[in-house]
Amino acid sequence: MSSDQAKIDNKNETPESPLSSSYIRLIDGLNEVAIPDDVLTNTTGPITTEDIFEAASIRICKLCALQSHAFLMANEDYEFEIYSSHPESSHSDFNALIDNWIEDGYFSWALNQNRAVVKHDGEGVNSYVLHAIATRSRIIGMFVAHLSPDAQVDEGVLSLLSVVLMNCASGLESKELHTELQKHNDNLEFLIHERTEELEIEKNRAEQIATEKGIFLATMSHEIRTPMNGVIGMAQLLQKSNFDHEQQALINTILQSGQALVHLIDDILDISKVEAGLLELDPAPFNIASLLKDVVELLKPQAAIKETTIELLISDEVVSNIVGDSGRIRQIILNLVGNAIKFTTNGTIKISVDRHNEKGLCVSVEDDGIGIRPEHIGRLFNPFSQSDATIANKHGGTGLGLSICRQLVELMDGEIGVDSEYGKGSVFWLTLELPFSDYNTSSVTPEKDANISDTSAMPTGKILIAEDNEINQKVISLMIQSLNIDYDIVDNGTRVLEHLNSTPYDLILMDCQMPELDGYETTRIIRKSDKPYQQIPIIALTANAMRSDREECLTSGMNDFLPKPINQENLNSVLREWLNKKTMATTTRNLNTTIDNHHEIIDRAELLALAEVMEEEFSALIETFIEGSTLKLNELSQAVQAANCTAAREILHFLKGSCLSVGALQLSTIITTLETHAKQASLDEIEHQLPALESCYQKTIDAIKQLIAAQADQ
Repeated sequence: MSSDQAKIDNKNETPESPLSSSYIRLIDGLNEVAIPDDVLTNTTGPITTEDIFEAASIRICKLCALQSHAFLMANEDYEFEIYSSHPESSHSDFNALIDNWIEDGYFSWALNQNRAVVKHDGEGVNSYVLHAIATRSRIIGMFVAHLSPDAQVDEGVLSLLSVVLMNCASGLESKELHTELQKHNDNLEFLIHERTEELEIEKNRAEQIATEKGIFLATMSHEIRTPMNGVIGMAQLLQKSNFDHEQQALINTILQSGQALVHLIDDILDISKVEAGLLELDPAPFNIASLLKDVVELLKPQAAIKETTIELLISDEVVSNIVGDSGRIRQIILNLVGNAIKFTTNGTIKISVDRHNEKGLCVSVEDDGIGIRPEHIGRLFNPFSQSDATIANKHGGTGLGLSICRQLVELMDGEIGVDSEYGKGSVFWLTLELPFSDYNTSSVTPEKDANISDTSAMPTGKILIAEDNEINQKVISLMIQSLNIDYDIVDNGTRVLEHLNSTPYDLILMDCQMPELDGYETTRIIRKSDKPYQQIPIIALTANAMRSDREECLTSGMNDFLPKPINQENLNSVLREWLNKKTMATTTRNLNTTIDNHHEIIDRAELLALAEVMEEEFSALIETFIEGSTLKLNELSQAVQAANCTAAREILHFLKGSCLSVGALQLSTIITTLETHAKQASLDEIEHQLPALESCYQKTIDAIKQLIAAQADQ
């Protein structure tokens, strides 16, 4: 080996310099600190303070040798207490040391250094490291360690200690924030739960109030209409007696006053029903031109008394056959025209109908009467309000009519308003968005006026009258006597069943509210029996003006209803219809009449709009509807045969949704009725109406196919 080579080898064997050794320890320390194999990465669930200190402890012990160490936490008053010590036996020693350091001010000085400081005891035997656990904003605690005698602590190790404890502080702060956030979330969840319970209580209370209002309205309607039936009924019967002119005038006054009171009661009930959310619309196809002509004919005599003429102007652009609640629309127009007559003398009233948008109507009622002062227009549509006090004194009225008109129009998603010039007249107008109907309703009259008599011959038969009120018994019996029809009277449902078992009858006039056994339950018993009278026509005598009460009449099995106070002409009309039928062979009025007269089969406008949107997929939709509904109808028949109410109800609910999707108006109406029967377990009634359902289904399919074919030809 040469001397030069020996020199090189000797150089390679030169011991490491202190700087190189410190650098290597720093790299090793960084490596140890960076290793994530500790409690934080292996902990499942929320991280705790113990987890954070344990993870920091593991990392610090890898940096340098320690005999013992402790983590201190500061409370709200910045008093420091040992949170954990390793080993635990060192807890008391650290407490004594810290008390001394606090006393001589060293602890406070170390807190403010923002770095690690090394403390040697007076003899130089023991060395300690102190380091604040702090974030940028606050001091959280303090780390104290007793170094081992062989511990190698330099600036690199102390810097790494700062990194570890800085991360420890960040972890503690994050954990505190997480804890506060969790508390906030828990509190928020509690508040939400508490508020939800409050809202549920409020909702239940509101529903209870609405139910109570409904019961109150039904009760008030019954209690008021029952005595009014006696007053008006007797007055009508007295009109037919041979009294002199003065006596007839007195009777007419009684009758007119009674009818005015019934009208007022109806207005108050309408207002109450709207406010209680109980007023429902009953849309069906009707002819607006026919409706308005009926209104004009009805009010002409009243206008003639004030030497006023009524003109009806219908624009050529108006589509007369539309779908809506004709009864409520008629009520609105009657009210507006009636008001115009009230405030017009020796003048002209014009009823105008024009097209409004694509599917809308604008109806206006113009008069040349007294007009309205500008300052009074704002409160005109408020309940019990009139333009001024002198109006009520001179012309009468309660101020309810226009308020009801406004609420009815808004219920139909329309608008109503007035333009007026005091001393020259007023124009009341309303706009309604109403779909067109493809069914010709020009010959269908929305309501038959009670003053129009049917002079056709009254059929013969025997009637059973079920009525518990003695006055009503007297009124109805006298009306029946005037028709030369044989009858019997009973006062409860139990006696109805007794009479049916002993005497054949052709028709029952059934009061709904009777002692022992009411009219609803009596009807259900009759319909479920296997006796010869099972299909006898039953006409409800109801003093309840609520639509739900009338629906209950029909769903219980009654065929028709007569509202109280009973009008002689209405009674005559109902008796003619049902005594001619004798039995229910043609099923109830609310089903077949719907099929033949009162609903268009399909919503053409909706189907055409659907076809335009879906384009080629429309045919596939119709095929799916036909296949699915055919299958469901077969399943319905099987469910009825198997007496499976649950299955029948589910099938009918599915069919209703499908029908509404393709605009099958008539079919969905029938299915809704049958669904009500299913909910009441009236499978016999469903079975009885299945032929009508199948007939309507076939008509619906034919109508849809015709519509598709017509579109294809265009």
